[in-house]
Amino acid sequence: MTFWHLIFTTFQWNAIILMSSMAAGSMIKRRLSQNVAYFEANKGYSLQSHVIAFHHVSRDFDCGIMCLQNKGCLSYNYKPTSDNRNECQLNDASKVSCPGCLTVEPGVIYYDVVMMNDCTGRDGEISDYDLNFTNKSTRNYVNQTWPMKLSKFTICFWMQTEDTNRGVTFSYAIPGEHNEITIFRTELAIHGETRRIGLGKYYDGVRHHICVAWGNENGEWSMTVDGVVTINGTGFKPGYVIPGRGYLVIGQDQDKMADPNSFQQIQSFHGTLSGLHVWSNVLSDAEIVRMSKGCNMGIGNVLMWSDFLISRHGDVLVKCPSRCEI
Repeated sequence: MTFWHLIFTTFQWNAIILMSSMAAGSMIKRRLSQNVAYFEANKGYSLQSHVIAFHHVSRDFDCGIMCLQNKGCLSYNYKPTSDNRNECQLNDASKVSCPGCLTVEPGVIYYDVVMMNDCTGRDGEISDYDLNFTNKSTRNYVNQTWPMKLSKFTICFWMQTEDTNRGVTFSYAIPGEHNEITIFRTELAIHGETRRIGLGKYYDGVRHHICVAWGNENGEWSMTVDGVVTINGTGFKPGYVIPGRGYLVIGQDQDKMADPNSFQQIQSFHGTLSGLHVWSNVLSDAEIVRMSKGCNMGIGNVLMWSDFLISRHGDVLVKCPSRCEI
């Protein structure tokens, strides 16, 4: 199943297509800086009794454009056919307004249109949102690819959870090493080696700003919570370089790279995450303190929070604007 990211201007329909076979939806911008919609795919379902228009299209891409052009469209059903005259049904209702109308229909993909105007952050990106991991389930996670090798990094995010189990927030895996970078409840792992960090102390139902940093010059590492360094050290994988092109999962621990079947329910994250960014350098203490004083501050140069919106799986809900408050 393939999804896309489209950007439209007021005067002319232009599309920039970024294909991703692992994404869980598509984000579409209609009339630049105004209406923003997120199309969430539900494979094997269709919405019944609310069709307002029917078209034959060559791609689901075209069905999405037709829905955006129709002011009454809140969702659509897309059914591929063998003769390339694929069926596009535009609906004036959604699974939210008519939950009993969503029915199982093999071979059909139901697309739900969610308006996201309130999700635009200070950076101009769709970044002012929270991800709510609604329950402990191996189905719930967010994924992204990792673009580059790193000799140092800083990972920062906002976290709020009361989970009493081993919920894992961050898991980066490469071929042959599933704990390339893993932020466990009690430990930080880099290429299979670990240091105790005691993050579980902050699984207390209060929103916290967490930063984990590491550099390979002498293996310096630290964890900062709410602007205060809680633990640090040296000699942690000195000289090591973290490979790129691996697989990042938020909300689960990978026991095998890019394999959801390796997830364990007890290690799934239950709670809310916001503003996760990754940098290719060790941020200064002053910069981390600054970010801890306000939400949606700082933009990662490896991965930024807006990168995670269209790669959700299971019951990971988007809440926007973010409820992060200091």
